[in-house]
Amino acid sequence: IEARHRVADLYKSTMQDSRIILPWQDPEGHSAFHLFVVRVNRALVEKSHSQIFKELHDLGIGVNLHYIPVYLHPYYQKQGFVPGYCPEAEKYYSEAISLPMYPKLTERQQNKVVTSLIKVLRP
Repeated sequence: IEARHRVADLYKSTMQDSRIILPWQDPEGHSAFHLFVVRVNRALVEKSHSQIFKELHDLGIGVNLHYIPVYLHPYYQKQGFVPGYCPEAEKYYSEAISLPMYPKLTERQQNKVVTSLIKVLRP
């Protein structure tokens, strides 16, 4: 957990960009930083979520998404659920990007993640 906190602290200190919303942490809590999820400021970024992911993957950045609203999965779509059912969940889904987060992530690797993310989010 201590190593994950070092990784999270470096992310927080190097991602001072208005297009990126950093994860909020209760000052009285102590996260294990199982994930490090940033959010894209949709008011400042016109690219689609899938376009951002593709461009990051093309740059060798293994980003992921946690989580797709359950009712948007094909099984639930067949049950009659449609987009718009939970607008806040869909908003989060359109903004969230899980960045690489593991204890042995090096500063050099993190810097590549951050510079790639900022590059991709630029117009």
